[in-house]
Amino acid sequence: AELREIQSAIVTPLLTSTGAIGTLSLDNVSRTHAFSHYDLHLLKRFAERAALLIENLRLVQRTRQYLRLLEGLHYINMAITASFDMRMILTTIVRQLIAQLRVHAAGIWLYHPESHELHFFYGEGFYSLGGYTLIRADRDILSEALLELKLLAYAPLSERESQILSRLFPQDQFRSLYVVPLATKGERIGILAVFHRQPYPFHQEEMEEEEWNNFLGTLGTQVAIAIENARLFQQTRKALADLLAAYDSTVEGWSK
Repeated sequence: AELREIQSAIVTPLLTSTGAIGTLSLDNVSRTHAFSHYDLHLLKRFAERAALLIENLRLVQRTRQYLRLLEGLHYINMAITASFDMRMILTTIVRQLIAQLRVHAAGIWLYHPESHELHFFYGEGFYSLGGYTLIRADRDILSEALLELKLLAYAPLSERESQILSRLFPQDQFRSLYVVPLATKGERIGILAVFHRQPYPFHQEEMEEEEWNNFLGTLGTQVAIAIENARLFQQTRKALADLLAAYDSTVEGWSK
């Protein structure tokens, strides 16, 4: 089709309670001064309604997203309260995280203070194998969050950060990373890391960055508590087994 030069136009902003979200325009390619003040008045009225409709649709989308995240947290809470099996709990958490935030990969590394290392425990979504199973807990892209005890976001990754991550995950081509420290009562337990192949994953999900980070922070607290509870249960069970073994040995000694 032949492109024709615009001869006249009227433009009005699309305004919502949070500010301008775009513009609405009418163009005429056949004559100049094609629009009157009344046309502009009508366009403004239409723009007001269009902006309100767009804002309402976005609110509905964000409400659905929020409910989906709450549902994910509910499933995770159920997994935590239903079992002391650490692998089963962390498997559920990682799968819910990937499903609810629609990220490409997620993993949990546990901290070993005696060797100052992070050991990979469970994750899904990675194409690369092996290079990330054991990480020194120095100030690098994965362990810095644990050292500082705060969520760190690399979105998007800088060129240097991409090179560091590529050495650990050479086949994945991640473009953003979120690392959540896992700690209870000041004790470092490990990290929860979320990976995406887009630079701004929260934009893709139509979420505010603050909402995204709050969900990850809440999830990190739950993961840390789940790990600590599972460890305490295992320690209690082992102590009970040792006590019973010692009791049986004592009884056996008395009977001889």
